[in-house]
Amino acid sequence: MGSNSVEKIPINNSTGSSETTIEIKIKTLDSQTYTLQVDKQ
Repeated sequence: MGSNSVEKIPINNSTGSSETTIEIKIKTLDSQTYTLQVDKQ
């Protein structure tokens, strides 16, 4: 069996506020890629 690759990449916030956006990229075994963006508050 293969393994799924999950990457968490923080996005730079140019405004300097305390909010942070986290981008999660999920690549499945059939090469589909899903991207989720979540605001961390």
